[in-house]
Amino acid sequence: MSTSAAILKAFPLLFLFGFAAAAAGSPEIEKRSPAAEAADYDRWLALGKRMLEQGKSEEAEVALKKALALKPGDLSAESGLIEVYDELGRYEEELPLLRRRVEVRKESLYPLAQLYVHLGRFEEAKRTFAQARAISGKTTKAYIQEGYFDLYSGNSDEARKDMENGIAVDTASPFGYHHMGTYLSDMGRYSEAEEYFRRALRMLEADPRASAHQLLHTRMWLSEVVQSQGRHSEAEAILLECLEKAPADDEFRPHVLLLLANVYASEGDAFKAQAAYERGVAACGVGSACDPADAVAALIGLGRFQAGRGRRDEAQATAARAARAAEGVSIGGGLFGVLGDLADLYASLGDVRNGEALHRRLLPMRRTMPFNPELDWVETGLAGIDAASGRLHEAEDLERRAIAIRKHNGERTKEADALDALAALYEKDGKRRAADEARERARALRGP
Repeated sequence: MSTSAAILKAFPLLFLFGFAAAAAGSPEIEKRSPAAEAADYDRWLALGKRMLEQGKSEEAEVALKKALALKPGDLSAESGLIEVYDELGRYEEELPLLRRRVEVRKESLYPLAQLYVHLGRFEEAKRTFAQARAISGKTTKAYIQEGYFDLYSGNSDEARKDMENGIAVDTASPFGYHHMGTYLSDMGRYSEAEEYFRRALRMLEADPRASAHQLLHTRMWLSEVVQSQGRHSEAEAILLECLEKAPADDEFRPHVLLLLANVYASEGDAFKAQAAYERGVAACGVGSACDPADAVAALIGLGRFQAGRGRRDEAQATAARAARAAEGVSIGGGLFGVLGDLADLYASLGDVRNGEALHRRLLPMRRTMPFNPELDWVETGLAGIDAASGRLHEAEDLERRAIAIRKHNGERTKEADALDALAALYEKDGKRRAADEARERARALRGP
């Protein structure tokens, strides 16, 4: 980056800190009238909101804190900070503000429950979900939200009951059927998932109020479960229909192109696959409505394709583009997921240096949110890198940490996988008895 570009990029922060310093050192400002202070508050609050809209979370935090200093306890400024902390993954700082907002405004408890999930505080999350359902009633939305909580905290049977209840309380809503489809897809039961997605799609198509965006979302999921059953040409037809009917500026469009590219790659059509990957990348150009995480996903998809075709130098360059694009993805916007995929791309390229740097960069953040399930790949990925470099003791320590996290989160299958990985490390280290014990624990977790 050139010096001038760096200054321009930093300008909002320089402006904010400069303005704050001037305010702090000026007696005229320090003695402002209540009316003038109110005007200052309005300006800081408006600036904070504008920075949030532009995705500039750090600048927004500075402005919103200035607004809050002028009007302590102000719920508008606090709500902005809640959004900032959520975007930056600073969940511990977000928690007291969100609790206060729920208490004062009597708002929905669901965001608080979700925050407890991010923090790995599952018992509190479960209680909060139950309180939210008791207040808001037994609605499809309530059951769906609790269903995802149960699914991702390892209670798949409870998750299914939640999704079934979500359908039962409103059989005329397509959304219960759609989300039952996503649950079944996550469980690998693709043919059952297909039935629910098709039913949801029929209901949406029959509803003149259904948006093109809702239709596109369900068709995308349908294509994925059809593709997972090996019916490539059928999945292709669904995705081509998506492209035909989706608005040109729909945020899902790059994702549709990525799915279509994956279909072509599965069919061995390298020409069409590369064209679709590149269209997905192009759809996320400057000024597009593309979600930043989808922009990174499109680049990673192209990089994987290039790597699979033996075009390592091109794949390495694409991975570098993906890493730069990932700088624009917030934590709340799916940063951890795209970084996990980027780490996989580095691994497929044998790029140990960048892969290790990515993992180690996340370790300090991991310590601030030790039970966040979206980061459960950090320890296991770094353990693999350490093991490949002969650092067996470090790798064993990382796998033990991964096991403890997954045990805390109730993720029995992932805990068993980490135990098997630890057993393999023990064997390499000549610890036969410890390896046998780890494998026995893994078998017990998986059950008969």
